[in-house]
Amino acid sequence: MKILVLGDRGKAHAIVWKLFNSSHPIEMVCAPGNGGTAQLVPSAVPPIRSTAEICHWALAEGFSLIIPAEPIYLQVGLADEAAAFRLPVFGAPQRAAQLEQSRLWAKDFLLRHGIPTPDGRPFSDLRTAEKYLAGHQPPVVLRGDLPLEPEGIYGDRYSAMRALEQMFAAPLPPGHLRGAIVEAYTPGPRVAFSAISDGEHVLPLLPVRLYDRLGAGEQGRHAPAMGAHISNSQLVPALARQLFQRLIQPLVEAMHREGVRIRGLLGIDCILAADGPLVTDIRCSWSALEAQVLLPRLAGDLLPIIEAALSGRLAALPPLRWNPQASVALGLVMEGYPDQGGDGIVVSGLADIDPGTLVFHSQTTTPYGLRYIPSATTANKPDIIETIASSLTEALGGRSPAAPGDILSSISTTGREVLAIVALGATLPEARARAYANASRIHFQGRTFRPDIAEREL
Repeated sequence: MKILVLGDRGKAHAIVWKLFNSSHPIEMVCAPGNGGTAQLVPSAVPPIRSTAEICHWALAEGFSLIIPAEPIYLQVGLADEAAAFRLPVFGAPQRAAQLEQSRLWAKDFLLRHGIPTPDGRPFSDLRTAEKYLAGHQPPVVLRGDLPLEPEGIYGDRYSAMRALEQMFAAPLPPGHLRGAIVEAYTPGPRVAFSAISDGEHVLPLLPVRLYDRLGAGEQGRHAPAMGAHISNSQLVPALARQLFQRLIQPLVEAMHREGVRIRGLLGIDCILAADGPLVTDIRCSWSALEAQVLLPRLAGDLLPIIEAALSGRLAALPPLRWNPQASVALGLVMEGYPDQGGDGIVVSGLADIDPGTLVFHSQTTTPYGLRYIPSATTANKPDIIETIASSLTEALGGRSPAAPGDILSSISTTGREVLAIVALGATLPEARARAYANASRIHFQGRTFRPDIAEREL
């Protein structure tokens, strides 16, 4: 089987790593990939001007499965387009993916179907939003339509009003709604919970504790890549059952009522409030750091699960088996994250990581990475392989392809969200200690990480 994984962040690296360890014969390519995926599988640069071009290219190259790691591919309709080509895509149709693309649409969907969500409403009119805000006591939460746009928590009405005006005045990329969600502030830990759907049946995974604020104690800016963990206590399966029954099942039923069926991933981000879990976001892809901390816990092969989802056979699968260890993901970011970062900064210390500890790359690159040579391009040009090989050797200063140690010493940054250390342990404190011990061995200019990831189970 020839698989194309689409993405260039940590989610793509985690998926590639898990499939790379499959017991099934797989040929895999990641597009565009990063400095981590390129150590395992070739990186490709397919045409991406349209979903039709991606599908044509994938068919010409003989791919039999596409796995989008990032939601943007689904949001522009890749799964719908690929269905016309009879090319399997592990992912949601565009109509469902828009629930992740648009926070305003997702909030309206949750309210319309009575799915628990923080008290509040979406607004497309500034004056109406201001009147609603004036009738509520702070603190309040304001969120725009873009999922990656930082949400703000405001302790006084004046600052909230100012922020609301700025949200309505800010320029928006195409395809997004102008407006804001005004919600009551709800304290509680953040949790991501995902399931795999085959259109009828749903297979729940494990709940993941998220750390999506820049500072310790959940203070500071919204920063989704700071950390995550899954403990191995009895709380995890109990929480999974509760989230599945209260949130995922009603969400699936609501989608079915609106004629939407997913053959891929369906997830939520939620707050564990005092009176029960509340959905803040709907996803058709893994949340930041969720795949990195979850897939190492999955015992066995990911590919048969994906194939069962695409063929409508999830109900025939045996129950998922999970590694009994706890897992902790610690995000290493650049100073200035999430607003600022730097390119071309060398990352050192990767060769010093303990065996069994994982490093999932997000915004990195390496000149030594594997490169995919398109077969359709080279069909009538037999000399192109030699040309590419010669160019690569020249770019490397006349050297032949590098040894593993050379690759690790050649990694540099391409942005502010650099990589994540993922460690497992017999207990959550043991996994946490391993993550921090290994993080201290990695260095790059401006490196920073939160000091309190996984200090408590919830």
